[in-house]
Amino acid sequence: MRIKSLSLLLVFCLVSSSFISAQETKQETTRGAGVVSVTVQDGKNEKDIKFYDGSYALVIGISKYTNGWDELPGVLEDVQDVKKAFEGHDFKVETAINLTSEELKKRIETFIADYGIEKKNQNNRLIVYFAGHGFTDTTSDGRKIGYIIPADCPQFEKNIKEFNLKAISMSDIDSWAKKIRSKHALFIFDSCFSGSIIERGEIAYPDYITEQLERPVRQYLTSGSANQTVSDNSVFRKKLVLGLNGESDLNEDGFISARELAKYLKDQVTSSTKNRQTPQYAVIDNQELSDGDMVFRSEKTKNPNRSRDSAMGGSRKTGSSQSDSELAGTKMPEFKIREFMTITVTDRNGTKKSARSYDEDISSVKLEMVEIPEGTFKMGSNVLPNEKPVRDVSVKNFYMSIYEITQAQWRAVAQMDKIKIKLEKSPSREHGDDLPVENVSWEMAEEFCKRLSKYTGREYTLPTEAEWEYAARANTTTQFSFGDRINTEVANYDGLADNLQYGSSNGTFRRKTIPVGNLKFANAFGLYDMHGNVAEWCLDTFHGTYNNAPTDGNIAWIGELSRRIVRGGHWNISASSLRSSYRNNLLFDTKSEYIGFRVVMRSKLTK
Repeated sequence: MRIKSLSLLLVFCLVSSSFISAQETKQETTRGAGVVSVTVQDGKNEKDIKFYDGSYALVIGISKYTNGWDELPGVLEDVQDVKKAFEGHDFKVETAINLTSEELKKRIETFIADYGIEKKNQNNRLIVYFAGHGFTDTTSDGRKIGYIIPADCPQFEKNIKEFNLKAISMSDIDSWAKKIRSKHALFIFDSCFSGSIIERGEIAYPDYITEQLERPVRQYLTSGSANQTVSDNSVFRKKLVLGLNGESDLNEDGFISARELAKYLKDQVTSSTKNRQTPQYAVIDNQELSDGDMVFRSEKTKNPNRSRDSAMGGSRKTGSSQSDSELAGTKMPEFKIREFMTITVTDRNGTKKSARSYDEDISSVKLEMVEIPEGTFKMGSNVLPNEKPVRDVSVKNFYMSIYEITQAQWRAVAQMDKIKIKLEKSPSREHGDDLPVENVSWEMAEEFCKRLSKYTGREYTLPTEAEWEYAARANTTTQFSFGDRINTEVANYDGLADNLQYGSSNGTFRRKTIPVGNLKFANAFGLYDMHGNVAEWCLDTFHGTYNNAPTDGNIAWIGELSRRIVRGGHWNISASSLRSSYRNNLLFDTKSEYIGFRVVMRSKLTK
């Protein structure tokens, strides 16, 4: 049986700092790949452990295929996210996009020659990440041969001879692995193929970090077994990034071994995909290259006296004191129980409810976040074609901003250092500290989230479309969280438009945004203005229907990157466009007085 994967990830442990395309090479600045070491407590004495002389990663993505394979737009996001995760561990990263067979082979061989062959490279660690198509062929004698697919490789069924000339087999990768003189090399395959190299062992844990570091190893990790398909919207990649960011430090000793990472990924991906993907781990079939373990430093540590920089090995120099953003990230928020009133159109007395929340301090401006409980809901409706088919979607708990991002909050973040693009301090058409910020594009909202994340030490993003609808519905199945009809007492929209089906016959039209939370009533999750005021950007790209959409609501559905989802309706539109299931989309660089956003934070927080 032959299986074609929808997405493949390969990691060799290597890195440099250049962007490689099929046409050109461009150097870019990343964190250096210098000596990586850390001081740990060994009994009563401190002991300096030298991790690696250099850390290098090659991140390869094939999104555009020219010989019959489907395109994989999600690969481009994979490349950027994984690159960022490796850089967070002091890797020097090279990226390569849409390479042909010859280009791909040459790129990997050159990379290994640059960083893994010479005697001076012996204490390096190397990673190669590949995102693209994979394929498994089962031979007549029952052997399974796994391949990664370059941009110009034909499909196996259409041209077997040319396929074998251009596809890169796991035997090829095994051969490259054996040529590497560096002690540690890790190979990760996010694909439904496995091949023979991944069927060779279970996860075992060496006892001491020093032993893990001193012994050589060639490790392999796949996102699934040979009979499992993997979506272009990679759950594995998302969990890999979380794992490298510290979630896979299972024993909380301040270090992440590749074996820990493998166990974390197997547990998390298997659970998230409901057993559709079960990551596999193995070491190379060579006893001399199988005893060690690649080690990463974790930002999680049991030692409360170690600063964030010392937990990361002390390789980053920040001067005599930590920056405001680093200090903010070390402080856990103080939780409180927040009470609020919710109402339905038919129950005008309202009901008092409560939810767990916390306040994020942004340069003396408060951002209020409320916990959204996990659950499963019916996403979509039968009202419009792009809201179909209705399907079950599961969402794990997360935190969402209680209100739309205000102009005061926007200004506080806009004054922080630029990450990718410049932010105007006052982009809105209407002005007021408590008014929602508007006239901001999707990419401006993304920049806001990145700056906020850097400042707080917690990862803030736009909500996925599923998270947004789940939060808007708040355990209701009606057209709005307030019922099957809505009125201008609970939402800011054009109440004078033809609202006979969904609205009220005696509404008002305010003709502008109003301060967030001004209408006093929240939905059952404690969120205000989910219907109307300003429409809100979501993380996902637009798809015309929900066919083949992920059922994990915490995962953004990424396709063609130019158009992004907008939800919730706004002040200058009729009631029908405020429905919980109503979908709109705009070009990512669109700025409009009708569009703002709110943020979510998905990390687990404990009291």
